[in-house]
Amino acid sequence: MRGVLEQLPHMSGQIVDGTRHEKVLSYMRLFLASEAAVEQLMSWNALHTLTECLQPQSDMRVTATAVRFLGDAFRAHNGNVLWTAVHATQIVEWVVDNADSPHALVRVAWLHFMHQASYINDRAYAELLDRIDYPRLLLRRLLDSSYFVVASACALLGRLFFVKTIDPKLSALVEQLVARPFALQTSARKAAVLATAETLLLLTNRDVREFVHRVFAQCVLEPYLFDADRLVRDRALDVLELVVLDVDAVGVRELVAALARRVDGGCVVLRCLAAVVKQLPRNRCIGGEEARRLGLMIANMGVSLLLSIHPAVDGSDVDAIEAPINSSDVDSIQTLINSSDVDSIQTQVAKAAQQNSSASSMIACEAARIVREHSQTTFSAHTTSSMWLLLSNPRVQQHTQLVQLVLSTLLQTLRLAHSRTHVQM
Repeated sequence: MRGVLEQLPHMSGQIVDGTRHEKVLSYMRLFLASEAAVEQLMSWNALHTLTECLQPQSDMRVTATAVRFLGDAFRAHNGNVLWTAVHATQIVEWVVDNADSPHALVRVAWLHFMHQASYINDRAYAELLDRIDYPRLLLRRLLDSSYFVVASACALLGRLFFVKTIDPKLSALVEQLVARPFALQTSARKAAVLATAETLLLLTNRDVREFVHRVFAQCVLEPYLFDADRLVRDRALDVLELVVLDVDAVGVRELVAALARRVDGGCVVLRCLAAVVKQLPRNRCIGGEEARRLGLMIANMGVSLLLSIHPAVDGSDVDAIEAPINSSDVDSIQTLINSSDVDSIQTQVAKAAQQNSSASSMIACEAARIVREHSQTTFSAHTTSSMWLLLSNPRVQQHTQLVQLVLSTLLQTLRLAHSRTHVQM
């Protein structure tokens, strides 16, 4: 290990293999598993060696490797000793001077260094954050042109929120990021907004999640779900799944009502409903029985939509297998969601499928995904019989993706029926 470390500053800049430096870093990281690693690094004068990698003429790949290794060393046994020693070198000045490095690889390494050092979180770290003006710096990194830089910035932002809980400076940063009107946002800003929301919603701190829900209200998230860019829509769906975990009954009702107003939503509306159905069993605010009934109602809409696009061809009575929802269930569901909103969504999407044959296949697949998500946690005899009916339809059999979704749903419902863990009569 000592030989590898001492040769790091002298690695040739002519190396073409882009994985060579990653392999060296992986080897060096293995060394940090030893409890004596930090002690040995200090005895080898490793900080001097690593400082040699931070010279203006150094290959940026060597610089990035050295900075990332040093950050990882802070997390090793007795890493705080190394952190203290760093402040007696020029490394801290390099960190301050290179916060806006023109090289994306170095920016990623810089963020990794700051992220790892946050686990020490002493006065020296707080002073370093102030010196770099961390709110403005993080905002720049969140809007970076490099995906990897943005991901690293999100990781650091999440860590700082975890350490500082609700820091007014960090809160202002997030509010500033979201404040710009959606129509004026660039693709980079949209990506930053969604990445930030996802990062903070994944934190276990309830106060942070409540802050995110206030800033990223449903009216804020909605345009991202229907953006023209597919990548933005997909990321927004990921955020929606996390949002659903914390919304109460009123929030679910408002979400479905908003989707019902999107007459041009088509497949996107169905994807949003699939996200709702997927996360309802894990919702932290709605009772299990209420969540089950709500999921049932949305899943039944998916089944009905499938059967309207691919009606029975052998004279089977579709009405005979309508989902049994008794009056008490209806009353409970109405406290959560307006059935007219669900009916409106089904009517609008079915109409779109009838008007556009190419769109009908995609709509059928999205409806099948809703049913499949519901079948992950709840057995329904209605769903099972409907899926068997669909599978016997020659038109469905010609659609490979739809067949796979139907079979996946059937397999899951049969597994649940066998386990008898979530049986619905």
